[in-house]
Amino acid sequence: MGFFDTALFDGRSFEGWTTTSGKPVGEGWEITPAGEIHCLGKNKGDIVTTRDYLSFELTFEWKLAPGANCGLKYRWGRYGRQQIGVEYQLLDDPQSRDGGKHATASVYDLIAPDPRARARPVGEWNRSRIWARGAKIEHWLNGKKAASVELGKPAWDAALSASKFRDARNFGTLPGKILLQDHGGEAWLRSLRLRELG
Repeated sequence: MGFFDTALFDGRSFEGWTTTSGKPVGEGWEITPAGEIHCLGKNKGDIVTTRDYLSFELTFEWKLAPGANCGLKYRWGRYGRQQIGVEYQLLDDPQSRDGGKHATASVYDLIAPDPRARARPVGEWNRSRIWARGAKIEHWLNGKKAASVELGKPAWDAALSASKFRDARNFGTLPGKILLQDHGGEAWLRSLRLRELG
């Protein structure tokens, strides 16, 4: 399999995206005149890509409203009885009581980000990168590596056993969808591009 780069969002429509139940994207999400995905923060449900991915490099830009809590999940699908995925956390850190493994750019609930990788102030655009190839995962934020881990290694196993995903067999190892989370806070995303890694 070769390498190719594709836009996950064309800036005009939700082609290639559905709700988690497979229905057309509707209430709770819109496309701005500037060609951005806008999550209205009304808890109307997450949206997912129609395709599954396993090994890829994903870049995207995002900004949040004050107090927002959002996330981008990948390899999202069914693990045992749960539909879950590995999450790149997006959070208004200064206004949140969370931190550590729940801070922006963390591998949510598993790996805390490097504090030197910082989000810009709320309302400003950030650039993120996810590199996921087989068992190796990296999260980047504004040009700095924020977190890295290798699935199946001792650090991952210890983090997994202490997390809310402890009972999800094979968590994070299977092909799955890209998910944008509606967690009750406003968020904007643009320039979502994915390069599959052979």
